[in-house]
Amino acid sequence: MPKTFYTYTLMWVSLVSGFTFFSACEKPVEPQFTSALRFPLSKDIYDIFDLKKDIENGKDSLAVDIISDSVVIRIFDRETIHAGDELNVDPTSDSADAAINNDLKVRDSVDINLRLGDLAPGFWSGLHGTNAVIPAFNMPGSYTPTSRNTTQFTQFKSATLYSGNVALRFTNNTSCAMDSLNVVIFNSTSRTRIDSFVIKNIPATLGSVSQKSITYPAPSSKVVRDSVTIRIAGYSSGSGSSELVDSTAALAIHIVSDITASSVTGKFPSQTISNTDSIVSDSQSDIDSAYIERGSIRLNIRPLGLSVNASVTFTMYDFVDNNGVPLTRSFNIIAGQNSTQILDLKNYRLIPNWSVSSSRFVDYRYTIVTVASTNNNTVISNGNGVRVVAVVDSLHFSRMRGTLSNEDFTISNRSQDVNIRDLDSIQLRSAFFEIITSHRIPFPVAMSMTLTGKRGTRSASTVINGSLNKYTSGTDPQRDTLRTPLAEYDEVAALLNLVPDSIYVSGGAIVGDNVANGIITKQDSIDVRINLRAPLVFKLPNDSTKNRIRPTPHVFDVGEGTRKRIYSNLESVRITGTIKNHFPVPVSVQFIIDSTADAARFYDSTNAYKLVYPSSPLIIGAGQVNPSTGLVTAPTTTTLDYALNKTEFQRLFAPEITKRFRGIKAKLMQTPGTDFVKVSSADYVDLDTEIEIEVQIDENLQ
Repeated sequence: MPKTFYTYTLMWVSLVSGFTFFSACEKPVEPQFTSALRFPLSKDIYDIFDLKKDIENGKDSLAVDIISDSVVIRIFDRETIHAGDELNVDPTSDSADAAINNDLKVRDSVDINLRLGDLAPGFWSGLHGTNAVIPAFNMPGSYTPTSRNTTQFTQFKSATLYSGNVALRFTNNTSCAMDSLNVVIFNSTSRTRIDSFVIKNIPATLGSVSQKSITYPAPSSKVVRDSVTIRIAGYSSGSGSSELVDSTAALAIHIVSDITASSVTGKFPSQTISNTDSIVSDSQSDIDSAYIERGSIRLNIRPLGLSVNASVTFTMYDFVDNNGVPLTRSFNIIAGQNSTQILDLKNYRLIPNWSVSSSRFVDYRYTIVTVASTNNNTVISNGNGVRVVAVVDSLHFSRMRGTLSNEDFTISNRSQDVNIRDLDSIQLRSAFFEIITSHRIPFPVAMSMTLTGKRGTRSASTVINGSLNKYTSGTDPQRDTLRTPLAEYDEVAALLNLVPDSIYVSGGAIVGDNVANGIITKQDSIDVRINLRAPLVFKLPNDSTKNRIRPTPHVFDVGEGTRKRIYSNLESVRITGTIKNHFPVPVSVQFIIDSTADAARFYDSTNAYKLVYPSSPLIIGAGQVNPSTGLVTAPTTTTLDYALNKTEFQRLFAPEITKRFRGIKAKLMQTPGTDFVKVSSADYVDLDTEIEIEVQIDENLQ
């Protein structure tokens, strides 16, 4: 109910006038008369809204509103659950080895030339250099099959085969047809046979070629040494016509070794080792795409017995730059030394293939390329390679699109000091907390907040759970209000009856339902206001510092001429008017006039020039209450007509007092016994009073 202010009106009323004439006097007597001056003392209406100002006074942490017939105390005016700030994937790691596993690649070749004189020793005596028909001959004739045609692979000293093949190409550079050749290949040192086979019908035409491939299916344990020997026995039908006989003409054999080995010793070529692995994400949400604000991948690389230096190329296909190029980094490692690499993911996008595989893995691939060995004693074998430990630090997203699945966003645990003991409704019959939220998050939100009141070692808690609707569209945010369930109102009242020094808030929000798909950004948050709300039904204590109405003092300006008349010629002072009390408890009232406008000094200090009337508060009875509703239906009215002490009032207008101020001090009285009272926003106390000052007027008074 609004307050009404009135300007002062100075009223002069001639009450008595008269003239006394004395016939004995030759000189007339000056006339004397009195006049009454009336000034408004209080013409204001104070309601529950004014009472709450005293509750709030000096308590920045406690704001109070009156809504309908309840009091609302703003415990936390604004808390924010920064959902966007917590858009992240927690740290995770994976360890994988890229090592030789029967997959060493070795390719080498050698050439052997077997001359006719070696193939059939002694047969060519007297024929070499002549024109003759070369007759049929056996190889090696009556001699031991030739085994002195030994040659050495240039690239490696030895290799343990796992699989592969040896290809042989025979080029007949002689004029004799090779009808049948029995070929045996064996190790020159150990004399171990590598393979044997028969080749038939190599034409006698110069340069004609026949090929043979030897395949070693896995697994194989054959060892190829650095030198091999070929032994050949066979039959030739000769030239068939007259030819210039050349016993140095040779059968050329080109041997190509293309093998996969489990180990190689010596000079081996560069090896390539690759591996693909995945890091398991702990996120239960399906991310379509996300922009990374900060985060990194740490690679810890440890060589596994690798005897040569290598380069590593690391690729993560799920992370792409602005051009859609996957994250790729290359770096060198030194044999026998560990290495750590940090890959900065800022400004990359995460575009996983989760929707395809229905699994939540971040795939990566790394390729190790060794340098070629130049030392005959260098060994590389199964198990040699590198171990890569990939650690994805927390990835913080600035924007994410996907389907969230119960992502947990917490509110920072904090407490609010509340001077709740200054609230006179501390003995509440019932009360509840309400959580008012607003957000623009396009996902359903489930909230859970725990409010705990603490006083010393004692505490009491209440929990509020509820669901928030998802934001759809429009300029206004989605707004929801959660309240304490009705069945738990007594629990809240019990919490407050502790008279807590502080209230702690904890909890948060779970965003997403594994169904809704949308976009959430770093700026998205849930604004939360937490109120304590109670019906205006409470007990009032017997405490002089509580439930007070103390309006700002107003200037009491009577004018300089009037001030002099009051100080010199004051006859009497009265306070008149009416007071109406529409509250369900008595109201005490005192009127104050003082020389200071400072509210604390005006109401609480003692001042030699201060007027407080009456000295004991005037009690105005409670309004008339309807027994069935507990609400006041009509005010109790008191009429005032009090004579004040003239001397006490007069000193306020002494010359040294330059300004005067007026005010009232009202207070709701204690509720009787253990009773509760119900206060309505329609309750008020109406003070319509004025002060009447009677002064003597004569001709000499200026």
